[in-house]
Amino acid sequence: MAEVILPAVIGPRATAEGKDLAWEITKLQAGATITVNSELVAAYQAASSPHSIRALSSDIEAFDLWCRRAGRTTLPATAETVGDYLDARAENGSKPASLARYKASIGKVHQLLELKDPTQAQLVKLRLSTAEQKSAIRRRKTRPRCYMPGGVA
Repeated sequence: MAEVILPAVIGPRATAEGKDLAWEITKLQAGATITVNSELVAAYQAASSPHSIRALSSDIEAFDLWCRRAGRTTLPATAETVGDYLDARAENGSKPASLARYKASIGKVHQLLELKDPTQAQLVKLRLSTAEQKSAIRRRKTRPRCYMPGGVA
């Protein structure tokens, strides 16, 4: 697998907020050589809250780890890979809002790297919708029922 190339950067830049997003991106597994537009990533980081950067970094690290364990390429990801990842997270109990965030984070990294965004594919949207429906069914089945003596609910 090829590595992500970050021009003119040797290591992470210390930021007041903590994580350097450009450095975090260089750690991801890439299927081809990808050049990081460090100005674009820096502009995004400057426009985002520290909490958002931490969440994005956490999400892409988790996606990268899953891809490595599953023998998949993190960058650029395919729609099938993203769909499989969301399915795996849903099976492990992730809620629909979390799944939507994971999808958005994967899409954002692809946009920042000026790669085709796999999260916009109909396959990913349908798989996310299916996961949301299954989650709603599980919630309905596990919802406690009120019981009152005398049959009054």
